[in-house]
Amino acid sequence: MNKILLLAFISLFIITGCKSGNKVIIELVEKPEVISQLDFTISGEVKGLKSNYIFYQIEDGHGFLSEGKINLQNNGTFRSSLSIKSPTNEYGILSFYSDVNHNGIFEIEIDTVQKLGSFDLLFHKSIVM
Repeated sequence: MNKILLLAFISLFIITGCKSGNKVIIELVEKPEVISQLDFTISGEVKGLKSNYIFYQIEDGHGFLSEGKINLQNNGTFRSSLSIKSPTNEYGILSFYSDVNHNGIFEIEIDTVQKLGSFDLLFHKSIVM
């Protein structure tokens, strides 16, 4: 019975979140065309988000290379230096997430439910292990 109530609550939470009509848009202004070092910088703007931070995660299809929190300026802009582990192939994805429970901590099981956007990455062969 408790599992049914929990499932119903989660479903209602997801449906309510989807019907809110708040569309979040993430625009990347700066991102290397090809990432040739394990440290690189991104910048951009987030529109339609009430929070002053977002979470990010970088993966290469085989594992997670980096994750963290990016603080936003009052106008939604950001600039952040990211560090990654060596990828296992040349292709990756940079994904952004909101903080579902608003606790400021990136909890993969909870926060990755609400993906705000993602961008393809290309890693230079020199950093691929």
